[in-house]
Amino acid sequence: MWLRDANMDVHLVPILEEFGTVASTAATLGWRDLSNAAVSHGFTVLLTRDTDFGLSAAKSLRLFVTLPQRPGPIYRESFCAEWRKAPIKPLPGRLVFWPRWLG
Repeated sequence: MWLRDANMDVHLVPILEEFGTVASTAATLGWRDLSNAAVSHGFTVLLTRDTDFGLSAAKSLRLFVTLPQRPGPIYRESFCAEWRKAPIKPLPGRLVFWPRWLG
C-alpha cells in the first residue's frame, strides 16, 4: 500500500486508485506519527515532496517517492500523462524522483 504525505495534492489518492494502486493518507487514518504508524499498518511506499522527510522515513519505510507539486487540474493532467509514459517504480531503500525529468 502507498501512503500520501500531507504535503501532496489531495487528489493524488483517487488518481492512484484509477491506476490500480492502493493508497491512503495519514489524515484519513487519523494518524499523527506518520512513519511509525505506516510501517505497523503495512504501508511500503511514501509519496512526499519533502526530500528530508523521505530520507528520515527511509529508516522505517522500505520505499519512498518524491513528486513535483502543481495546482489542481494541472496536477492531475500532468500526473496522469507522466504515469502513462512511465509509472512510478519504487526501488527498495532508495529515494525515487518521479517523473524522471525531476531527478
